[in-house]
Amino acid sequence: MKHWFIYMLLFTFILACSKEDSPDTEVYEPTPVALDIPVLFQQTILSPIIPNNNPQTPEGVALGKKLFFDPILSDDETMSCASCHKPRKCLY
Repeated sequence: MKHWFIYMLLFTFILACSKEDSPDTEVYEPTPVALDIPVLFQQTILSPIIPNNNPQTPEGVALGKKLFFDPILSDDETMSCASCHKPRKCLY
């Protein structure tokens, strides 16, 4: 009885570790989004360099917005970046 349990455990482990190529595996292709720079910044600073291997995407913009308003990134988890950097006061 004891050997049966060990064999079943070993068999389960082998099945769990087997590598099968799944035909429905999706490959992520990023959708680049143009960077909108306010006119004031275009006149006073250099354009940012966006690397080809890390383009700006809608998902990245959404993540940045979520993190900007999330207070969990602060030391005591009470203030977000938006607490000091008011988005409504941006010059667009």
